Amino acid sequence: MATGQSREDYLKAIYILTLMNGSVRQAEIAEYMGLSRPSVSIAVRSLEEDGYVTCEERDIRITQQGEDIAKRIYARYLFFTKLLVQAGVRENRAEKEACRMEHALSEDSYQKLRRFFEKIEIT
Repeated sequence: MATGQSREDYLKAIYILTLMNGSVRQAEIAEYMGLSRPSVSIAVRSLEEDGYVTCEERDIRITQQGEDIAKRIYARYLFFTKLLVQAGVRENRAEKEACRMEHALSEDSYQKLRRFFEKIEIT
C-alpha cells in the first residue's frame, strides 16, 4: 500500500463497516470506498501482512493495532465534519473535505484545535 493516508482510509472504512455490520468483506469495502475489488484485495493483503487486519475465509477483522489507528482517524474525521457543518458547509461536502483534513494536520495542531473549540463549546 502506497501511503499512510491510503492505509488510514482503509482502516477507517473497515472500522466503520465493522461497527455497522459486525464483520466485513472485501466487496463491502470496495462498495463503501468506491474502489475496485482488485485494489481492495491488494490493500487488505498489505494490511494483513502488517498486522492491522486478519482474514478468516472471507471475513476481515481489524486487529487492536488497526483499530487504534482507525479510531484516531475516525475521531478526527468526525471532529472536522462537525466543525464544517456548524460553520455552514453542506453535510455531504463537509464529509468529503473532512476526509482530506483528517490527514492534513499534525496531531499537535489537531489537538490544539480540538481543545480550542471545546473551550468555546463548538464541539
